[in-house]
Amino acid sequence: MKNSLNPVLSVCIPTYDRPDKISELLKRLSVLQNIDSVEVIIIDNASEKTVSEIYSELDIVIPNITILRNNINIGMNANILRCIEYAKTSWVWLLSDDDIPLEDSLNTILCDISVPENQDTGIIKYSSELGSVLDNVRYSELDKFFIFVTDNNLFSNLLFMSTCVINKKKYEKYYSRALEMSFNCFSQLYPLFYLLYERKGDILFSSCFVCHWGIPNKKTHWFYGSVYMNILTGFSLIPFFSKRKLRIIMKRWLGFRFRSIFKIVFLMKMKGLNSNEIYYAFKKYLSFFFPSFFYNLLYPICFFLCFMILSFPIESVPLIRKTLENS
Repeated sequence: MKNSLNPVLSVCIPTYDRPDKISELLKRLSVLQNIDSVEVIIIDNASEKTVSEIYSELDIVIPNITILRNNINIGMNANILRCIEYAKTSWVWLLSDDDIPLEDSLNTILCDISVPENQDTGIIKYSSELGSVLDNVRYSELDKFFIFVTDNNLFSNLLFMSTCVINKKKYEKYYSRALEMSFNCFSQLYPLFYLLYERKGDILFSSCFVCHWGIPNKKTHWFYGSVYMNILTGFSLIPFFSKRKLRIIMKRWLGFRFRSIFKIVFLMKMKGLNSNEIYYAFKKYLSFFFPSFFYNLLYPICFFLCFMILSFPIESVPLIRKTLENS
């Protein structure tokens, strides 16, 4: 159903094979305040049961809804970026299918994007259970932005997609950068880094909440080890950061403990990755956190311990398996 209004905000939802989640989200969207004032775009990443089928089975009406379906599964990150591409409005709210929008969330966002001062903003980053600010604060310099995120423990919320409202006009120039990095779990943030680096816009951290985090189901979501390595790889490819500066930032954001290395190796083995993939990830982890001198000393020792872990029959020790899965 289409509304005659010209919306300024698109609520964009990437989804794949989670019929219960998307069904629940559609019901929530249908009763949100001001839902008739926004565009809703759902991109189905070739799910077994199509989102169009699910929507048609529900006794709800969402004005201005468009449901698109990929012919093949293009991957989670590429599907998120496709949401930005297909949005017809100036502003895009990226909303995960398992997060819970607040009843007045659209009122909050529509009010914020109408403020003249925010027209030069690349992203409005709302608060959540994963990280919040007491007062609104704005940054237009990359170094100061990273220091603020680090000092206020906002890294998890920075990666939380559903707290992102993107200014599409500001993003368009750097969209290709995001596509190049679509192997990475935070590729939608790459345009922001370039925007701040070139001083072409800013990021607004808002004290308002627009959604609740849908706590991941460990059986159907990403797992600790792959996300950890994914983040390290992604940040190491930012061209305008020296390795030394990145090492300092990431040590504070992700932390470094030797037990983390072996925990990741255990988790990767449990998820069925082959030894070559695990050794590569393990090597990347060490090389990122240590200068070459210490890396050359530590790598042979840690490699041997990694080999021992991979040779260990995890499945035969239920207590270890349960502890790692619940961590």
